[in-house]
Amino acid sequence: MARIAIVSAFGRANCLAKACVSLGLDVSLIDLSLQFSWPKHYWIGPAPIQISDYFLNNENLKPKFKVPLREVAQGLSFLTQKGSFEFRGSLIRHRLQAESLNLQTLEPLQFQIKDFQADFLAALFTKALSPLEIEPSRALPKAQNIQMTKEIYLGFREMDLGQSANLQVYDRAKIEDVAFGTNSKISGLLMQTGRSQMLEVDQLVWALSSQETQFLSSRLSEKIFAGQVRESTMSWICFEIETLNLETLPDYLIWCEDPEMPWSDEHLLIFQRQEKSSRFLVWMKVLSEHRFQSSLLEDRKQALKKNIESRWPKSQVLEIQEPLEKTATSKTLGPALFASYREGLWSKVIEPKLKNLFFLNPETLNHFGFQCEFEKEVQIFEQIQSWWKNELELKAKNELKEKKL
Repeated sequence: MARIAIVSAFGRANCLAKACVSLGLDVSLIDLSLQFSWPKHYWIGPAPIQISDYFLNNENLKPKFKVPLREVAQGLSFLTQKGSFEFRGSLIRHRLQAESLNLQTLEPLQFQIKDFQADFLAALFTKALSPLEIEPSRALPKAQNIQMTKEIYLGFREMDLGQSANLQVYDRAKIEDVAFGTNSKISGLLMQTGRSQMLEVDQLVWALSSQETQFLSSRLSEKIFAGQVRESTMSWICFEIETLNLETLPDYLIWCEDPEMPWSDEHLLIFQRQEKSSRFLVWMKVLSEHRFQSSLLEDRKQALKKNIESRWPKSQVLEIQEPLEKTATSKTLGPALFASYREGLWSKVIEPKLKNLFFLNPETLNHFGFQCEFEKEVQIFEQIQSWWKNELELKAKNELKEKKL
C-alpha cells in the first residue's frame, strides 16, 4: 500500500491527512508541535475561522474540530475612527451606506481591492492578515479565494482525525534526515521515536515554513528547501489581557483607529475573547527584528494599556501577560508562528525541487485565515488523488499482462 507522509505542526494539514485516509492510503502524520513552544490557543492566529460553502462542498476534507468552535455573535467586526462595524448587527447596512462603503462586502466574494477608500474594511481584512507586506491600495497578486463572511468562529485548531488502521500519528517523533531514491524523489524519512527508524514515503507533504524547518534542523532545511530560507519582515506577537467593563466588546475585533497609519504596532490590534469573558488575546504586528527587544515590548505593552483605557474610559486593564518573546530568545522560541514578508522576497517563490514533495505552509498561502490553508489542502489532495488513480491503473495493466503471459 502506498504511504503518504505529512510533516506538520499546529494543526496544519490535518484535513488533508483525513482525506488521504479516505482513499485507502496509508498515512503517517508526523506532528512536530511539541518541538516548538506555542500554546494551542495561539494556533488560530490573528485571523478568525470562517466556515463557508467551500468547506461543506468538500466532503472528504471537511474539518471536524476536537472542541466545537464558538460562533462570534457579532460576526466580523471592525473599529476605526469612523466608528464600529459589526457585520451581523442590525445597523450594518446603514453604517456602510453612511460611510459610502461597498455593500458587496456583506457577502462572500473574491477580493481585488481597486478602491482603497471605498473598501478599506476589505483591505484591512485581506491585506493586514496576509503573509505578504503590500501597499493597502494594491491588489493581492495570487488568486486564492479570500472571503469576508459574516459568520466567523473562534476556538482551537485541533482536528478530530477519527480512528483508522490506515492512519498513524507520531506526536513525539523527531526527523533526523531525509533519504532520496531515484528520479529526484524522496524515498524515506529517518525518524527518532525512541529508536531510529526509516519511514518509507511515496508522497511527502511538508507543512512547516522554511524558517521553522531551519530552526529544527539545518540538515532538513538543506534537503527540503535546498537551503533557501525566507526571512520574515514583520511578525505577529500576542498579549493576553484581563479586563473589566469590556463585556460589550465583540468577541473578535479588528481595531485600526486610523487606516492611514502603518498597519502595525499599536495602530492595528486584533482582539479575540477567550472562554473566560474578561480575557482576550490581543495580536499585534511588529518588525521581526524587534520581536525579542525587551524594552520595545514593554513600550508596546504600555501603549496597549493606554489605548484601551482611552478608547473605553470605563474599562480597566487588570493584567497584561507579555508575549512569549519577552522571556525567550530566537534560539529557544524560533520563528514567529505568523509572519509576513516583503513583496520582493515573496516573488522569489520557494517551489519544491522534488517530484513527490508538496509544500503546505504559510509561505505558500495568501492569508492567515484557515480557509486559504484549506483551499491549498484541497489542491494537494486532488493531485495525490490523481497520482493514486494512475498508480492503480498502472497496477491493473501490469496484472493483466502477467495473466496473459
